[in-house]
Amino acid sequence: MYRQKFGADRWLTKIKREMQVSRMSGKPDILVDLGCGAGRYHSLIPARHVIGLDISRKKLLKAKEEGSKGYLILGSVFNLPFKSGSCEAVLLSEVIEHVDDQKQVLEEVKRIVRPGGSLIISTPSSSFPFLWDPANWLRIRLGIRPRHKKGCTNYTPEHKELYDFNKLASHLQPEFQVEGKIFSGRIITPLLARMWMPFFYARALCNKIGFSSILFNESSVYLW
Repeated sequence: MYRQKFGADRWLTKIKREMQVSRMSGKPDILVDLGCGAGRYHSLIPARHVIGLDISRKKLLKAKEEGSKGYLILGSVFNLPFKSGSCEAVLLSEVIEHVDDQKQVLEEVKRIVRPGGSLIISTPSSSFPFLWDPANWLRIRLGIRPRHKKGCTNYTPEHKELYDFNKLASHLQPEFQVEGKIFSGRIITPLLARMWMPFFYARALCNKIGFSSILFNESSVYLW
C-alpha cells in the first residue's frame, strides 16, 4: 500500500482508511489493531469489538480523548500479549516500516493469527510514482541507495525499510495467502502534493519565524 503524509487533506486520508478496512471479509467478532496510535481506524472497523495496542501511552490517551471505543493496551509489537492462534483478525497499518526488526514483528503476527484468520497490512511502498519523489525514483532505478529526507517521499527519516508488494507477500507466505491488494495515492496524491508545495514551504517558514498562527488557520483541511 502506497501512502503519503505530506499535503494530504482530511477526506483523502479518511478514504484511504476506509479502503483498507473495507478489504476485510465478513464481520469479525474481535479485531486487534497493532500500533493503533490514536485509534483513527476504530470507528471504521467492521468488528464487534476492537483491541488497540500501542507502545505510546500518550497516543493511547489521545485515542480515549478522541472517543475510541476499543479496549486499549500498552504494549510492544515485538512481544504481543496474546496467545498463539488466538486472534481472529489483525490490522497492521503504517507500522512495519517504523521498526528495526521487521522479521520479528511479522513472526509475532503470524503467531497470534488463528488458522483461517485475517490480516490487513498497509505500508508505504518502495514502488512509488515518479511524481511523488523524482530523485529517489531515479536513484532506485540506477541502483543507488535512496536518500532519506522530509517532505514528499516515502523515505522519511523514521522509516527503516520499505517493501513493494512482492517482497511483502514473500515475507508473509506460506502462513498467509494473499486474497487481494490495493494501491492508493498513485496519481491524485502526487499531483496535489506538487500543486501545494509552495503553500507548505511557506507555512514551514512561518512556523520558524512565529507567524504560523496568524497567517494559517489550524482548522484548514490540509494536514502538516
